[in-house]
Amino acid sequence: MEHYGRIVARPLIADLKSELSGNFKNVIIGLMFPTNHYCAKQLHKAMKGIVRIKEDVLVEILCSRSYEEIEKIAAAYQSLYGTTLIEDVRKGTSGTFRQLLIMTLQKMTDQSNGYGDWAYDPVKAKDQAKILYKAGERKIETDVNVCNRPAYFAERLKIAISGWGTDNDTLIRIILSRCEIDLTNIMYEYKRMYGKSLFDAVKEDTSGYYRRSLLTLLGIEPLVRLSSSFCSSCTVSCGITP
Repeated sequence: MEHYGRIVARPLIADLKSELSGNFKNVIIGLMFPTNHYCAKQLHKAMKGIVRIKEDVLVEILCSRSYEEIEKIAAAYQSLYGTTLIEDVRKGTSGTFRQLLIMTLQKMTDQSNGYGDWAYDPVKAKDQAKILYKAGERKIETDVNVCNRPAYFAERLKIAISGWGTDNDTLIRIILSRCEIDLTNIMYEYKRMYGKSLFDAVKEDTSGYYRRSLLTLLGIEPLVRLSSSFCSSCTVSCGITP
């Protein structure tokens, strides 16, 4: 992005925003940022909502990552907005839900529990489950959230794609934020849980260059299908068209 700015004397993101539109723009702009900065921006957006705090976004990002990942997201958040993530969580949430998030964020510096890098540990899983339940997040399956993160994200994607209209914000956020972490595992769990590939589900539910951009990020699916023979025409045979 800096190289582009030196050549044309304009910020790349500003030009992309002016030239693109809709969900395709959201995908491309999101890809311009490192994952930690992207997640920090999504957290800020969720807490600064005009109508209400998007609690599901906070759970999705903060309760599915390692200590190290959360630390990096928190550092990016402070760099972007000049305030700490934990301070904004305290201000923007309340009750048992705030208790859960503060518990998660405070554990970033607590390496004494003996359960490795992950923000959840088996001892506190039941207490965290009760907090989630009281907070109204009944659709989040505790066992999935604690023990099988790919299945949790597969469920979130299924909910985003199903129904009267696609929840494009969730679809984009999960694919972009997990594509460098465990997207392949999520795709596997989606197929196992719902009997249909995530690639096909996204292909059927989206269109245009927006669809093409998401299918490119999900591009491992065509490779799996053609594992016996990779050829230069795979994008044609898989139907990735704008």
